Amino acid sequence: MIRRALVLAAAALATTAVPAAAAAPPSAPIQARLGAAACQDMSALQAVPLIGQHLAHLPAVPTVRYEIRGTAALDRPTPYEVTVDGKVRGSGLVGPNGFISAQLTVPAERTTTVRVRAAGTVHAERTYAPLRC
Repeated sequence: MIRRALVLAAAALATTAVPAAAAAPPSAPIQARLGAAACQDMSALQAVPLIGQHLAHLPAVPTVRYEIRGTAALDRPTPYEVTVDGKVRGSGLVGPNGFISAQLTVPAERTTTVRVRAAGTVHAERTYAPLRC
């Protein structure tokens, strides 16, 4: 039940399109894309049990969508991390031809830098201006 609620919450937050990025070299373990910052209305989460009761009262918040694809060059899952101003906000493993699509919140009051790293290399980086929602 909790896992289903988390999946539904992720689906509710999945509204920001991610622009295309340059293709990674064939030997790169991942391809990463960062979308534009957008305001996400948190009231949609009221329908999600357990999560909605804690987040639905929040106003709209600035969010950034990221996508990570494992390339065919991988022979095993590769760890990745997503940082916001140097603090890890997302991490996991992506396998050969695997796909990760997620979204995270960013501060509304200051310029913010988001990076996606894997195998000791920054694969995507973008700086976002403050966004009041």
